Amino acid sequence: MYNGKMETIYESEYMNLYDLQYREGGHYYCASRRNKDRMVALTPDEECGTMQPDAVSCFVVLNIKGQPKKLLLNWEYRYPVGQYMLSVPAGLIDKGDWNNPNALVDTAIRELTDETGIEVVVNEVGWDDIREKLATPASGGQAVADVVEVDWSWVGEFYAADWLEPLEVSEEDKADMPTLETFTKEDKVLAIPYANDYRLSYYNTEQFKAAGVTEEPQTWDDVLEACRKLKSTGTVDYPFAIALNAEEKTSTCLMWLAYAMNGVVWNEDGTLNEESVMEALKYMETLDY
Repeated sequence: MYNGKMETIYESEYMNLYDLQYREGGHYYCASRRNKDRMVALTPDEECGTMQPDAVSCFVVLNIKGQPKKLLLNWEYRYPVGQYMLSVPAGLIDKGDWNNPNALVDTAIRELTDETGIEVVVNEVGWDDIREKLATPASGGQAVADVVEVDWSWVGEFYAADWLEPLEVSEEDKADMPTLETFTKEDKVLAIPYANDYRLSYYNTEQFKAAGVTEEPQTWDDVLEACRKLKSTGTVDYPFAIALNAEEKTSTCLMWLAYAMNGVVWNEDGTLNEESVMEALKYMETLDY
């Protein structure tokens, strides 16, 4: 975070000019669309990662049948340098979209169409439908896209079907991403993780109090007993949140429960640990009353 002085030299609807005085007699002039209170230089370090960017750049690879892949570039006149330059389609995020969670995608689509004439169609697909969208064309020898999102649980299947192209990843990057092992088969990196999540168990203290549960559960039997009290006292109708529909989250819930209860889900040969999973499944059955 910048700790020096910042003065506004010029303000307008489209551009502002600031003077960052980083030391006595030292000036750094910054032109930005941001208001002074939204300048990165004045933002605490812990908040910078959540700030909305000002603009987007689109790296588009044209994959035309019978032709080598090509990077899409614009040939346009740039006033700051006084000449034509090659550049990727890009543009600023409108102020009205600064709080829009889809601002990056919306801006990218707008700029790509405005600058190249290419119409982009966005199809929103539910997570449980993505696998079918990928698998159906792949079964016929066609790729739905050059880059796709896959779930960790699909990697083995997709690799066995030869639907994924191995990626070149340096040893340095591998060491920096321990979860990369999940997406690696036969020493071939097939996907790059972009997010990790984790599970938390929590309870409602007010509901526990209303049901007369005075101590937090220490064992899974304690959890079951607390659920029974919550239900029998009429505090809640469904005391334990659990997935039971025919969806991926149901199997995920089962695996996490098995791991939390027994510390194991998979055997070393890749098969399910029957004892651990069956214990979790029976526990889920007990909760469904």
